[in-house]
Amino acid sequence: MAVYHTPGVYFERKDIGPLAIGLPRADITGFVGITMRGPILQPVKVETWNQFVSTYGDYIAPGYLAYSVYGFFANGGRTAWICRVADTTRAAVASGSFGGVKISAGTPGTWGNAIYVEPLVSGSDIVSILIRFPDRSEQFLRPPFEPTPSLAIQNLFEIAQKDIDTSRAVPALAAPLTIDLPTTLPQPGYLQGGADGLASLTTQHFLDAFDSFVKIPEIGIVAAPDLMPKLNVLHRFKKPPATCCVKPGVAPPPPPPPATDTEFPPNFSAGQIQDLQVALTAHAESMRYRFAILDGGDERDTPTTAILWRKSLPSTSFGAVYFPWVYSNDPLRLTGLLRAVPASGHLAGIFSRSDLNKGVHKPPMNEVLEAVTDVRIPVDDTQHGLLNDENVNVIRTMPGRGIRLMGARTLWTDDIYFRYVNVRRLLSSIEKALEQSLSWLVFEPNNPHLWTEIDRLVRNFMEMLFTLGMLEGGTSEEAYFVHCDVTTNPPSETDLGRVNCEIGLQPPYPAEFVVVTIGFTKDGVQVREERERNA
Repeated sequence: MAVYHTPGVYFERKDIGPLAIGLPRADITGFVGITMRGPILQPVKVETWNQFVSTYGDYIAPGYLAYSVYGFFANGGRTAWICRVADTTRAAVASGSFGGVKISAGTPGTWGNAIYVEPLVSGSDIVSILIRFPDRSEQFLRPPFEPTPSLAIQNLFEIAQKDIDTSRAVPALAAPLTIDLPTTLPQPGYLQGGADGLASLTTQHFLDAFDSFVKIPEIGIVAAPDLMPKLNVLHRFKKPPATCCVKPGVAPPPPPPPATDTEFPPNFSAGQIQDLQVALTAHAESMRYRFAILDGGDERDTPTTAILWRKSLPSTSFGAVYFPWVYSNDPLRLTGLLRAVPASGHLAGIFSRSDLNKGVHKPPMNEVLEAVTDVRIPVDDTQHGLLNDENVNVIRTMPGRGIRLMGARTLWTDDIYFRYVNVRRLLSSIEKALEQSLSWLVFEPNNPHLWTEIDRLVRNFMEMLFTLGMLEGGTSEEAYFVHCDVTTNPPSETDLGRVNCEIGLQPPYPAEFVVVTIGFTKDGVQVREERERNA
């Protein structure tokens, strides 16, 4: 401490690292699937259903993702990253030329073929260009146009959201441009040439989408509902006719757009879907702090086939299977008022809601599913017991209590330690918090003073978790231990530039201690899990 002789307030700056360690969010979900529009294989962050619609469009017959994202937010989800899957070599942007001005849709897809462009001409000048979107919203473009007569347009609702996501707003019109109009005045019409790139979709496109999440470290949950086949839709889907009323003094609506064949992705085989689910859990495990929510089979699967589906997946604590599918309201009316959809998006919302209300240590089960009307396959007590024994988590209709998630088991089968979803996610959150908060220790002098500082930070962190009820045990000593001293850091370790801190903790289940070893080397922070009995 410095010695001061004059009364006053003095400030000292000391680089002592973080004063405390906090748990990071584990509920941010990465969704992979098929959408109406939006960037392809480029994840975008959304925090409301309206933001999703403005960027990726509304419900579509070829995909489940919109239903899943709606269920995610309806069940308490707060933040999602969306990655649209399509064949980039086949997807195309709809466009058209009107009076020398080329206008194109903002992103690839057949959605752009329903955009109606109407140049408004006065004499030899284009006064404005009226853009009419499929949702009957409108936008006026007025000169001066861009230096190159090409305008990428987006949905009007998206423009209203530009204060939320400026990267998705229509670019501002730039320097003036003089356009020589042709002798014949430009005629209104629809954009053409838009393609979704779904008919040639392969499993590799989904693998590429999984890889796109590698550079987004905040994602804690991953789900891919559009791996699942689309049943009873291909031969029933018809575009609903456009309805619009003409009022006095209002310009009549444009003629209906030319018929465009809706692209549908191929239905992957059960083996292909299972391979992709294995890849998704492997992605979660390789990222170390993620958890994969997997849908068990297609919409017609029975409890017996769901068990066989589970047995085709490997033993891992970084994923869980859920059965059955659920019925959700269907604005498209494909097969009636309801559509059977995979439940992974709704369940990701439950994970988020449980984390927010109770904490990541709480099993996300016995929670009510919102935005669903029924389960696709009812399950009785006997079937539930068989499914639970095989680590298949069941969604059930509970009389008088609604539709509830009644399972919290991972795919882990080796022993009890990582059998439960909450244990895996709690350990991942603790390890991530330690790695992020203690990375400043690299290259610090490796001496007892550093060990004491590490012990203080980690012990305060573990005590906070114990106080919040995230660890089992009647006392701190029963709930956790922290060792960072000469016993964990003998000369044989310090001579190699290593600092070791052993942390034992009792997760919220009747088992023994799980030991998390944090190692610091000149290259960074390393985390290793071990299991210890009679600790």
